[in-house]
Amino acid sequence: MKKISISILLLVVCGTALLSIKKQRQNKEEDGAVAGVSTFYSPSSSLLNDVEFPAAPPAQTATSEPSEKPEVTAETETAEPTASPTILPTAEPTPFTSVSYQNYTERAKASYSEKDYNASLNFYLKASIETNVSTNLAEAYNGAGIAAQDLGNILESEKYFLQAIKTDAQNGNSYLNLASLYWSIQDKDSALNILRNGLEAKASKADNIQQTYDVYQLLTP
Repeated sequence: MKKISISILLLVVCGTALLSIKKQRQNKEEDGAVAGVSTFYSPSSSLLNDVEFPAAPPAQTATSEPSEKPEVTAETETAEPTASPTILPTAEPTPFTSVSYQNYTERAKASYSEKDYNASLNFYLKASIETNVSTNLAEAYNGAGIAAQDLGNILESEKYFLQAIKTDAQNGNSYLNLASLYWSIQDKDSALNILRNGLEAKASKADNIQQTYDVYQLLTP
């Protein structure tokens, strides 16, 4: 009986010892697991230093996207060029000379004969409005130049003579009268030049222009 009690006591002691050892193992395993976790996440851990993290990708610089090319359609490829507008030729004015033109020129000549140069000038200018025929216009401007010269309006007279030559370059009287005007104010070079212009233009009264030119040239030192 005494032997049985000792055996039971040994079993109890052994069982208690085994349980104690088993419990200590469990505690160590738990402590090791916790220590492993804290070691992995600790900044000072050697495990963290040994881990190689992938390098961050290089920052991409903002680049402008290429502009979209216009879509080429069949319509744009086959578009016909815009036709240029048709420019019609400018119609020349219809030549006209009213009845008043003849009336004004006759009254201008009559006034000049009466030495009413101011009235003569006004009638010639009115006559110039009543026609667009170059020869008639030149005659009106030439008569206005003569009347203005007799009134002592040198610059106005020159303007009308030049207008007569511009209107009808074949009107020889305008060259002769303008040359006479220049000669009267001692502008001999201008007088010779205007006569040369008349000869080059082959204006009417070419013989009178040539004779006047020769005389002026002889009188010019």
